[in-house]
Amino acid sequence: DLTDSDFISLNLDTDQRDATGCNVGAGIGVDWAMTFAGRTEPASDFFTLLRHERCDGGNPNLPQDSLVASFDRATSTLVLRIDRAQTGNTSAFRFFVTANVVPIGPDTVDFAGDRTPWIFQVVVPPPGDRAAPRAKAIPSSGVHGNVAKLRYTVFDESGRTREEVTIYRGRRALAKMRTTLGTRNVTKIYVQTWRVPKNIVGMLKFCVRAWDGAGNRSARSCARLTIR
Repeated sequence: DLTDSDFISLNLDTDQRDATGCNVGAGIGVDWAMTFAGRTEPASDFFTLLRHERCDGGNPNLPQDSLVASFDRATSTLVLRIDRAQTGNTSAFRFFVTANVVPIGPDTVDFAGDRTPWIFQVVVPPPGDRAAPRAKAIPSSGVHGNVAKLRYTVFDESGRTREEVTIYRGRRALAKMRTTLGTRNVTKIYVQTWRVPKNIVGMLKFCVRAWDGAGNRSARSCARLTIR
């Protein structure tokens, strides 16, 4: 337990400048102090947030019920919680802990971490994949009754796609083949095989579409397919 005159303070340098707030040295300017004073129970009764404009002890800034403190006796862990928006919604700040413990002396302060501040950084997850892959059909040929090789290239930033290849005579679809999702190399020409019916000769076309793992779909690319 803390005595009535003990305190623990979590000090925040929200703009990472020693010219603002309370300059405590080592390039640190304390802008906010989240102070837990007195007995550990009930913790929330003694938790205050101070805004430091100068080294004048700070000024109470927020109502008491906007702050949450808890103490875990099993692990001797003190937890202070506050909405980040209440300290300027900064995306990064430095912080360190000070403790003033009686009977060591009211003027004795322990700077945890040897006064080297920790860094808090808000990590924003990258946006979801919204870039569509690109597919390009390459003019191909074959012989009726044999296996034709339909060539195409494909690219996606993720490096993984699946494709759909459709063969047309005029507007009529003669066949449709699908590949499974897998690794693709932009410099490689891919081949989809198709056994040409014996009764088909002349000029056909085939079209390729690609999907990446996120479900983004490419534009359709078509090329001629000459069957002899």
